[in-house]
Amino acid sequence: VCQQLYAHSDSLAAAFAAFDSNADGGVDAAEFRAAVQRLGIADQQQIDEIFATLDADADGKITAAEFLAAFAPVYGHISAE
Repeated sequence: VCQQLYAHSDSLAAAFAAFDSNADGGVDAAEFRAAVQRLGIADQQQIDEIFATLDADADGKITAAEFLAAFAPVYGHISAE
């Protein structure tokens, strides 16, 4: 997923903005599902598992901070600010 995400985006912040289709500052499950499917991932179970992993506080929305924090182990410390 990380490789596909970077293949379709110049930065994680731009990727988050693309996932946040209604620009409310959070990515809900429907927005995430649609964005990931556009990247070519169709397995609903895999999509749901990724969403649950990214939604660190399990409130049903992925914030920019959660999104960026998920990629920190791969790309180093990243700040949402």
